[in-house]
Amino acid sequence: MTLVELVVSISIVVLIATICIPKEKNNYRQLNLLARQLTTDIKYVRRKNMLGDYNTYITFVKKNGISSYILTEEGKSREIIFPKGIVTKSGDVVLKFNKDGKFSNNYSIIRVEKGSYSREITITPISGRVLLKEDLYEE
Repeated sequence: MTLVELVVSISIVVLIATICIPKEKNNYRQLNLLARQLTTDIKYVRRKNMLGDYNTYITFVKKNGISSYILTEEGKSREIIFPKGIVTKSGDVVLKFNKDGKFSNNYSIIRVEKGSYSREITITPISGRVLLKEDLYEE
């Protein structure tokens, strides 16, 4: 077997494997990554607010049918645009926390969805803890 034959056979195997990966798994991966990033950013805002920095917050926006959220810190903003097809069911909410770490609004669930997949981020009312519902508890 020559090197050319080996490279061609490996290329064919990679091509077949790429075709066989279902698109649904890719949708779930995108949704899962976004949910984890959003959870991390919310926890970051909570920590900054507990340290007295009330100029750090998250705002959810929807422009031209595209959902995103904006993380504002010290007057600087960073917009995280959701991948195509991912939407949030949180409404136009500004996420801020009190000095003791409690969420400034009441109990909140932020739901991100893509197709038949969804992930929920829960902010508990008493402690302000930010929890991402894991697959283990889904039906």
